[in-house]
Amino acid sequence: MEKKDDILVCEDCGSRNVQTLAWVFVNKNNRHSDFAGLEDSGNNWCCDCEEHVSLLALSEYEKI
Repeated sequence: MEKKDDILVCEDCGSRNVQTLAWVFVNKNNRHSDFAGLEDSGNNWCCDCEEHVSLLALSEYEKI
């Protein structure tokens, strides 16, 4: 079972349908290297809002 602290959601709408930029090794089967940075909203995208957003833990979003 997922913990609410481990689930990231869109700060605006609460959707789990979010993406973030990541660095990958293209010559190593696209193995994940690192995230570009979750703190920068320019690196995150909400597929429902269709815009760059900040991400929050689900537990924090539910407090709003």
